[in-house]
Amino acid sequence: MTRLTCLICLCVMSILSFGQNDVSASFPGGDEAYDAYLQANLIFPDKAIESRTTREIRVVVEIDSTGKVRIQEYVYPNSGLGFEEEVKRFIDHMPLWNPAVHNGVVANSQMVLNFNFTYIDPEIDFDTQRYTYYTESEVPPTFVGGLDSIKRFVKTMMVDTFNFDFDTVEATIQFVVGADSSIIDAQVLLSDNQIPDDYWVYVIRSLPNGIPGRIRKKRVNVQSTLSLVIVSEASDDS
Repeated sequence: MTRLTCLICLCVMSILSFGQNDVSASFPGGDEAYDAYLQANLIFPDKAIESRTTREIRVVVEIDSTGKVRIQEYVYPNSGLGFEEEVKRFIDHMPLWNPAVHNGVVANSQMVLNFNFTYIDPEIDFDTQRYTYYTESEVPPTFVGGLDSIKRFVKTMMVDTFNFDFDTVEATIQFVVGADSSIIDAQVLLSDNQIPDDYWVYVIRSLPNGIPGRIRKKRVNVQSTLSLVIVSEASDDS
């Protein structure tokens, strides 16, 4: 089986507000809803995958009084690798935000949005003898948005990125959530064999927004096991 040649991680950094509005503009549902929306809708550009490029894209946006988000400027020069075009597509299709309120009146506002596109070569395998992990922790590792967010991300990768056609797929995967929030190891324990194991490993190692487990308030590497049942949109609609 041909091994996959890239690993991607998509995450959003903190949202910074300019100005002194009484209430800042916000994504409907809050930060967790925004993270889940980003995971399900932002796509790593093909050109960037081919060039194995990692890039941070930072944009200044305006949220008008109706909640519409518009890009005003990119902070960095254009990469020429499709990152900016993908960020524009993502922002153009966003739902309306909750607009800012200034002195009791709905108002326009500005924010800076950060998008981190990270390329990791999956040919670089982690040697399990080179790092220590725990099988249990006082505070277990989690992900922003919880299980539903993970399922949305996995479905997007399997359907939109890899073009798998299925009604329902199932797998149980064991992996380690690193102290730095990365997924540093993964293996398929059980699956229905509709999707090759390499793809499951690729997608799980791509998971963004991991929250590390903790022991005595210190972040540590913790092993987790996740059983997933992914239902396609076609099956959802039926």
